[in-house]
Amino acid sequence: MDTGKMRCFLTVVEHMSFSRAAEALYISQSAVSKKIASLEAEIGAPLFIRGSKELSLTPAGKAALKYIETILKISDEMEEELSSMPDSNFSEVVVRSDPFSNRAGFYEIMYGLEMVCPRLKIRKERLSSDAYSDICKGKYALVVAYWAGKPPQSVLSHVLKKDRLAVVVRADNPLSDREKVSLRDLSAESWVFPDKYTTLFDYCSELFRDAGFWPKIAFTEHMLMTGIAPRIIENGCVALIPETVAENIGSPHIRTVRLNAEYPVDMMFFYKPGKNRNFSRVIRYMTGEEVSRLENGGVLNGPQATRKL
Repeated sequence: MDTGKMRCFLTVVEHMSFSRAAEALYISQSAVSKKIASLEAEIGAPLFIRGSKELSLTPAGKAALKYIETILKISDEMEEELSSMPDSNFSEVVVRSDPFSNRAGFYEIMYGLEMVCPRLKIRKERLSSDAYSDICKGKYALVVAYWAGKPPQSVLSHVLKKDRLAVVVRADNPLSDREKVSLRDLSAESWVFPDKYTTLFDYCSELFRDAGFWPKIAFTEHMLMTGIAPRIIENGCVALIPETVAENIGSPHIRTVRLNAEYPVDMMFFYKPGKNRNFSRVIRYMTGEEVSRLENGGVLNGPQATRKL
């Protein structure tokens, strides 16, 4: 049984939504549907009750969930042990990421890795619901995520893309006509706040404490296109997210407004030193020490991978 299908199943269970699962996995909704349909065919029973407003697990789905969680736990433990062996030929590397980095160059970075290491299987997964803490603890081998302030000493890190925070508002909000605003200008607004699946929750909380007020938080979300953007459009909320991410929303109903003060936030690469040869190649590429000529004639060089080619 394919572990990729099982991981897809767990993601759908977590969100109880095919569209949200697709965004979390960086694949299309149809691809999620095909994986689940294939898994159901292998098991021989439907896993979800469809047709209502919300998905729910069938009895077979509930039974499968218990075993799939166990299988993937054992698989991850085996992967970690094998990849740490000096002479290992283990050919898979897991790159974790926060949802915002997906909108600001993550795909290009992954494409570059695949060009540099064509035989290496790179599995993309998102961070857990305690992203900031997990990075600080060095829980994962490879992470791409937005970060503000000094990186943790527990892991090695490298800046992939410099960015700054900006405010996103609905197009009919009076603030949308302003060139710049301060945080104090936003004190009366209702907010959709980045949750702990991103690393920005703690940073944004600190900024508001320094500004002398606590925002009226209407929602907490981590998905941009299926979470934050709809809240802004439907509920008139405002949000504080990286400027590059905000500009990539591409909706005529949303405007990006810069802040008076600079609040830098960088897309960074965090990693733990590893002995595996394939792992070392990924490290060399991500830290800009390896250059690859792409099939279309472009040159991709480590941190510069964040531009479209």
